[in-house]
Amino acid sequence: MRSCLILGIVLACVAHAQEPPGAELFRKRCGGCHAMDRDKAGPNLKGVYGRRAASGESFPYSDALRKSGITWNAATLESWLADPEKLVPGNDMPFHVESSAERALIIAYLKQSSADQRTVRGPEAPSQSGVARAPAAPRSQSIVTVTSSVNAVR
Repeated sequence: MRSCLILGIVLACVAHAQEPPGAELFRKRCGGCHAMDRDKAGPNLKGVYGRRAASGESFPYSDALRKSGITWNAATLESWLADPEKLVPGNDMPFHVESSAERALIIAYLKQSSADQRTVRGPEAPSQSGVARAPAAPRSQSIVTVTSSVNAVR
């Protein structure tokens, strides 16, 4: 029983240590309105990188954003996070991120999360727009760290 508890703690620490850069900042700066797994005051952002703006089916986007024609990439997300009203006048997002360094980390996190989602769904799975996407390069994940940590606990 004790070894299971220790193993659980070790695995939790390893998982937290392997969290993508920007994940904690995303939760801190964006998490009040957005999540990766569900809509909140703002839409679910899982898979947003590479997706057309306002294309999620479960969220009531503003007319301005639906008509914008934007596809979310590094440049459009940078502009959006810096000044949403300037990029899409009449949108419903009243928040912006002042720091360019924080915007870069958030964008990198959204990009990585979107690549991870495409890898999990597989290459033939259609995107939300109905167009199949190419598979993302697989992320290398090491089991050695977990195994080494578990062996060290024994």
